[in-house]
Amino acid sequence: MSFETALYSMTMLVTSINLLAALGLTFIRARTFHHLVVGVVPALGAFAFALASLLLDDEMQAGVAQVIALGLLGVSATLARKLPPRTDLFGGKR
Repeated sequence: MSFETALYSMTMLVTSINLLAALGLTFIRARTFHHLVVGVVPALGAFAFALASLLLDDEMQAGVAQVIALGLLGVSATLARKLPPRTDLFGGKR
């Protein structure tokens, strides 16, 4: 296995975990459809670009897909963390 393949595979693993975490956090914390979209779309994008980096044959295109996936991974983690907590789950308390 080459270094590039190992790097792309690791990114795929990390984005898969991020997608599951974003889905879980968003479904727990989202109050509206807008919150659901904001929490999940960047994670889906990161997952798609990581998958593309594994499937592309050209190293330059795979590298660009890798960079985009990592960027969206950061955006996804930041947005999921910034979602407001649901207060209806705990009797109006945080």
